[in-house]
Amino acid sequence: MKKTLLIFAYFFLPHVGGGETHVYEFARHLSEKNYNIVIFTPNIPKTKEIEKIKNNLKVIRYPAIELMGNPFPKVWKLKFWKLFKIAIKEKPDFVMSRTRFFFSSFFCFLFAKLTKTKHIHVEQGSDFLKTGNWFKDRIAKIYDLTIGKLILSKADCCVAISDAVYKFVKKFRSRKIFIIRRGLEMEEMKKINPDNFILKNYRNKIKICFVGRLIYWKGLHNALNGFLQLPEELKSRSIFFVVGSGPEKKDYESKYKNQNIKFFGEVSRKKALSIMKSCDIFVHSTISGGGLSCSLLEAMYLGKAIVATPAEGANEVIFNNKTGILLKESSPKEFRKGFEILLENKKLRKKLGENARKYVKENFSWDKKIEQYAKLFNRMK
Repeated sequence: MKKTLLIFAYFFLPHVGGGETHVYEFARHLSEKNYNIVIFTPNIPKTKEIEKIKNNLKVIRYPAIELMGNPFPKVWKLKFWKLFKIAIKEKPDFVMSRTRFFFSSFFCFLFAKLTKTKHIHVEQGSDFLKTGNWFKDRIAKIYDLTIGKLILSKADCCVAISDAVYKFVKKFRSRKIFIIRRGLEMEEMKKINPDNFILKNYRNKIKICFVGRLIYWKGLHNALNGFLQLPEELKSRSIFFVVGSGPEKKDYESKYKNQNIKFFGEVSRKKALSIMKSCDIFVHSTISGGGLSCSLLEAMYLGKAIVATPAEGANEVIFNNKTGILLKESSPKEFRKGFEILLENKKLRKKLGENARKYVKENFSWDKKIEQYAKLFNRMK
């Protein structure tokens, strides 16, 4: 008999982000293994309210507003409760929340307790939120130490997506924590072509790229400052592409206006991968937090030379001078050193890219990850 999993997702496609891609790929692969999957998620950006992606995979998008990057359901709207009723009519055997500081996780927790449904929480963060604003960070920490702690400690099952996340969750939970890393949609990535515009117009440049949300804790400012500190000779034969949007976008575009830095803004995932495929070096600049970066793994699979800080799970997959250049920290000085090493050594770029691709192919198959989740669900019957 098929089991039904109801996922309370903080965002979902067409909203762009690594977490959204993770949920989609996880749900799609699990739906092929005799599970019914229902995703209950905010309708941001506004699109179809109810969408059947596959026979066993349905998305229900409810009206919501975004407060400081955290979607909050419009519970005062009758439409919300009508859509929620459709979701619970699926009679889930399990519910799943993802990342404790989103309201969707607290909503999932309450639903699980009130209906006595088994609750699986998947944690993707490895630190308290850091936005660069002390007030927002303080509020986020208070939330983590109250509501976040409740979710992490009381969920029936808790999954960490990396070793770094496991260490963070262990501060709040005495019960068993499972580590299941994410998978990667390798076959789909193979089908995407490099960006012709980039290949044609920047064929004589060494191409560096960053793909991700433009928020403080991603540390992009450190990578850009490090790039601008390079000797003129190295800088002049390089180009730095920034792909993504977020609260820091306008500030970055104003502060780092330079002929060697190009901002693409928010693009589709397919376009982002196409740009990434056209580049030589990928930047992972995170200061702290995060579990295991989706864009980092994608860049590794695409055979890019990586320059990375240790945060957001990078030190679990980037082995210095083997699968990339692992910096000590996210700082302009460290990035300048990392860029100099890679820009001056084409053979090293090729070697690191090949090693990174091989490592990801061997360790991040979705089939293996889904098997681990299936075993987990069986234990919870």
